[in-house]
Amino acid sequence: MKGQQAIGTLVIFIALVITAALAAFVLVSTTNALQSKSLAVSQKTMEKATMGFAARQVEGISRADGEINSIMVGVELAPGSDTVDMLDSTLIWTAAGGTVYEKFDFNNTPETYANIASIPANQFKVISDRSSDNDGGTPDRYLESGELYTLGFNLTTPLKEGEDWKIILRTPYTQDLIVSGYAPEVIQSGQIVTLKSA
Repeated sequence: MKGQQAIGTLVIFIALVITAALAAFVLVSTTNALQSKSLAVSQKTMEKATMGFAARQVEGISRADGEINSIMVGVELAPGSDTVDMLDSTLIWTAAGGTVYEKFDFNNTPETYANIASIPANQFKVISDRSSDNDGGTPDRYLESGELYTLGFNLTTPLKEGEDWKIILRTPYTQDLIVSGYAPEVIQSGQIVTLKSA
């Protein structure tokens, strides 16, 4: 009788040890998986925080009384960012409380300030004579650290006096650049209007 009780106790003890070992294995595996995942997320977050655009200035060009038809935004890379291929970037413009929405794709042919009005609809270009290039040549599609590119585009729906606006510059491997503001209450024709300064 005592022998049977001892064997029963031993079986229960072994079952408890096996259950505890399985539980410990599951906890260690889950902890390791969570740690690996959190490290990957934190690394991506740090990369996005250090790799991205910074806006220098946003300007509008008025061609008719009270309306801005062309926009120029000066951008540079945040310190520590790798070179960005502008062909991978998209520019989104919203205005008038979000009722105006326009999306622009990068056109690799630089344009001059004098010809900004000729930039095709739904495209944005580098304004060569308002940009600086590390190599001293014409700005290309690769924005490098230390360069300042002025991007220009034309609005299908002009920005009117006092309207709010927002620009989002997006690439798949950097943090979005988001700049917003308001148009002045009075806009004169043929002027360069500062919408946002650095």
